[in-house]
Amino acid sequence: MSLNSDRNPSPPPELLGNEDLLPDRIGDSVYSKQWLYKTLMKILQWCENPESFENKKNVTADTSLSANNDNEEKSADNTEKDIIELDSKIEEDACMLWDMSANKEVAEFLDASRAPAIFLDIIDKTRSPRLVEIVVGILGNLSSFDSTCQSISNNNGLICSLLSLSGTSDTPTLLQVFRVILCGVSNENTQNIWFEAFEGNPFFMENMKFIFENSLSSTVIKGAFQLLYSILNENAKYCKMWGQPSHIKAIIEAGKQSLKLHENLDNFFCVLNALCQYTPNIEVLVQNWMELSSLFDLYFLSLDEEDALPDRLRITAVFSCFDTYNTLLNYENMQCEQVVIEPGVLEIINKIAHSVSALILDIRKHNMEVLDLQNPQRDHPPRKFLRRIVERDGTQYITMMTEYEFNQWTVLSEIIIDTAKTLLKYTEKESEKDVLEDILNSEVIKENIGVLII
Repeated sequence: MSLNSDRNPSPPPELLGNEDLLPDRIGDSVYSKQWLYKTLMKILQWCENPESFENKKNVTADTSLSANNDNEEKSADNTEKDIIELDSKIEEDACMLWDMSANKEVAEFLDASRAPAIFLDIIDKTRSPRLVEIVVGILGNLSSFDSTCQSISNNNGLICSLLSLSGTSDTPTLLQVFRVILCGVSNENTQNIWFEAFEGNPFFMENMKFIFENSLSSTVIKGAFQLLYSILNENAKYCKMWGQPSHIKAIIEAGKQSLKLHENLDNFFCVLNALCQYTPNIEVLVQNWMELSSLFDLYFLSLDEEDALPDRLRITAVFSCFDTYNTLLNYENMQCEQVVIEPGVLEIINKIAHSVSALILDIRKHNMEVLDLQNPQRDHPPRKFLRRIVERDGTQYITMMTEYEFNQWTVLSEIIIDTAKTLLKYTEKESEKDVLEDILNSEVIKENIGVLII
């Protein structure tokens, strides 16, 4: 299995279509209980005595990220030991198990078989970063299902071990750790358990801060931003913690590093917008305006690289950028001389404003509800879809979206208009005022959508 693979291997071929294995199958899946048990036993045996396998090698760790802190003496001691390369056959079987665990029935069977406790034992014993990555990846799959997520979250030892791994120097493992924690924090049935664990293990937030300050990996920074954004949204208490000047500077540093690595700033601005929920943070952000203003400008300029409309998957991030920008500009202590509008930024904002307004008006003209007729067994009301019809070069293009998606575009349009009104206070150039007035002219009057049922 390639380290860069986007998915894990398929189930063992011998399990597919073998009627003799039916009594041994896990639920209605094609997976074998016996194979699963044997695989777990082999992994444990290898952890206990890796020298008994043929291809033991000493290798060096991935040092693209070093997040070991002073309070992680145990982790520091472990780095002095030889790191073991995972046996190829063990790796192959473990990866198959990783892939299998994405199946809900397999995940529940693993949980019922006390596999999480076994995985904790493996994490504590093994000196193979690759095996730790795979095991934590399996836990990530288990955490994506509510019942197994609750079981994992109720294992205090496992939670503490996972939080300790937030200081690992192994990037692939760290990404899987982020995934498990993100699942736990996002699940309303388990999030309080994780928040309590954060309180009991304060080094975790310090590790996160260290990552923002020092990581050179775009995937690690992106994963850390996504996790922090979820934490801030689910528990406003952490907005206060991350509003400390040193924490804000760490976040800004990660934003600048993202640009150097040619990554967009979507997740960065989502985090900043979440931090603005706690009003005192706005002052701290304004104090860093000189650094932030260049990031705002570069983000706005990057939007011109797309079509006139931002990608619909980025609407939340684009809104977050505009909303944060507008919030900081409206802060009472913001000085006019601090606000310098980058040439070209207003033109791009104007282009986006008119494109979004055109979309809203088109949808108001052509909208309908599409019945979910393909699912006669549905036990939910039909979902409402709206359509947009655009003619380009003599061809009609139809775009469908839900009412929720339409509302997102409406909210984006409103914040762009509000931002233009705010910027009028900071410019004296007639040319800039003309562009801002043109943006204001793109405002769409609010009205309810009349849905035509066909």
